[in-house]
Amino acid sequence: MLGAKARAVTRGRLNVSTDDIRQMAKPVLRHRLITNFNADAEGVDADAIVEKLLEAVKEPGPEAYR
Repeated sequence: MLGAKARAVTRGRLNVSTDDIRQMAKPVLRHRLITNFNADAEGVDADAIVEKLLEAVKEPGPEAYR
């Protein structure tokens, strides 16, 4: 979250967008994931896992902010 906040501030915004969070996900999470032998054998790395997570998480709609 701090990375997303920093990204927003460096772009002149006081609020964090979902794009800020998505852009910071790989650099922040890649070193926290360790793949097992099966993933290594299939060529799945930490970036691919984070990408799958980002695809699975839907953007909140306007009703989320009420």
